[in-house]
Amino acid sequence: MSVYKNTYATSAAVRRAISAIKSAGMAIGSVELLPDGTIRVVPAELARNEPANDFDKWDAAGQL
Repeated sequence: MSVYKNTYATSAAVRRAISAIKSAGMAIGSVELLPDGTIRVVPAELARNEPANDFDKWDAAGQL
């Protein structure tokens, strides 16, 4: 049995969160939606720009 009830955030809530962040003048790097309804907005300065794993590195280098 899952700990979460799978109540993802609504699209309206996500739009409000993105709008609020943009209104504050922050550039958005990514948005994460968790099963418990949490909306996590990651600023562009903190977003990962490097590949996350070896597969992504090979894909970016055209070695697949």
